[in-house]
Amino acid sequence: MLIFLLFPINLSAQVIYDTIPKMEEELNGVPEEFVIFKDFTTQALAYFDKIYFEDINCYGKKVFVSTIFGEDGKIKNTSIIKSVNPICDSIAFYFVDGLKDWLPGLQRGKFVDIPFTFSITFDREIIMKRNYEIFFYVTEEEYEKRKEYFDFFYSTQYEQKIINDFDFFKKYLAGIFRDSRYVYILSNYRLKKKESVELYFNPPIDKLAYLLVRDGEKDWLLYEYSLKKNKVRIPKNKNLFLIIYKEGTVPLLQTEIIHADNDTIIDLKLDNYSKGRLLDDIKNYTKKIVFMKQVIIRKFSSEESEKLEDLLYEVVYVPEGTEPFPRDIIKIPEINAYINGFGNQKDDYCLVAECKGKIIGAVWVRILSGDKKGYGYVDDETPEFAISLFKEYRNLGIGTLLMQQMIEHLKKQEYTQTSLSVQKENYAVKMYQKLGFEIISENKEDYLMVLKLK
Repeated sequence: MLIFLLFPINLSAQVIYDTIPKMEEELNGVPEEFVIFKDFTTQALAYFDKIYFEDINCYGKKVFVSTIFGEDGKIKNTSIIKSVNPICDSIAFYFVDGLKDWLPGLQRGKFVDIPFTFSITFDREIIMKRNYEIFFYVTEEEYEKRKEYFDFFYSTQYEQKIINDFDFFKKYLAGIFRDSRYVYILSNYRLKKKESVELYFNPPIDKLAYLLVRDGEKDWLLYEYSLKKNKVRIPKNKNLFLIIYKEGTVPLLQTEIIHADNDTIIDLKLDNYSKGRLLDDIKNYTKKIVFMKQVIIRKFSSEESEKLEDLLYEVVYVPEGTEPFPRDIIKIPEINAYINGFGNQKDDYCLVAECKGKIIGAVWVRILSGDKKGYGYVDDETPEFAISLFKEYRNLGIGTLLMQQMIEHLKKQEYTQTSLSVQKENYAVKMYQKLGFEIISENKEDYLMVLKLK
């Protein structure tokens, strides 16, 4: 009846050749997964079954037809590249151009165009001996899995459910994280201890969960960990995007943006995510990385002392839903003591965060003792932290970066510890704990926290 041979090829549409093209063209590298059919054999037999080749002068003839199995699931650019006669050509052409129930090939998580040439020999006896499924065969389960991924990949619905297959999920992320080049997935990569910190999960997570770690500075890599244990090592002092994926009837996700220089605990709050929500989280992380590359941390200049008043006002915590305090609150002696005559004491030190020439935040330390003890006073040898960020620059990781650099400065100056006071309701409590601060005392409203430096 007919014989099919497949050749990867790249040809202009509707051009007839006198010779068969050589298999020299590349498909941007060999596809990881080729085109698959739900049932190619049944489709082929149904098409050719009622055609009598002897009656139309096609018996034993061979027609070559090229086509492209498009990345979008549509066949395109079908053409005859070696002709026999108009009738045979037409039969072969419309068979190829009308193929259905197929799914495009995959290359690194993305669907890709795959050009093929079909060699169709009209011979009824040979067709009975030939197994055409060798080209496109997959199990029904494999077909359905790729179909689910195809629907997920191309869905533009915000509420599209996350695909329930981690292998496809991580390939999808690798494909969207970087447009120009592929993101390589490193599975259970063992980082050096001096370059990493340990990440723990609370409560402990089970073996059906995975962690994907994205480092903005190494945008060609995606770390993958199977959470068989309750801890993994992640890059230290990097702006990281974490995606926790837990398998189940419905996959559960959690995303986190962290910048850790010490071992860190992630409070698990796995949730039923949609594709739109996931893409929003990725977009926010990407914006943060772009912004952070524009931020400079530098030493405060005495000529900028007038800025300290603005920054001190931002230090005053305002609970959510309440009106801001009047600006003259910074004139209260206990508060003004944090900036009054700043730079005149030997322990005074300040770092500022600057973006495009504008100061957007600062962290400073000083020792307030005697009659002017600070809210975070521990003893006369312990510098006390104050940190401030203008509202529009919060929750971007700048505060953590400022704190980390100040901590390194204090270590170099051989202080044994540092302290701070924070209201219990302040979201910054968790940031301080992640940096290693511990609560040593508390009152009705505030925590007194200390970080050991030695």
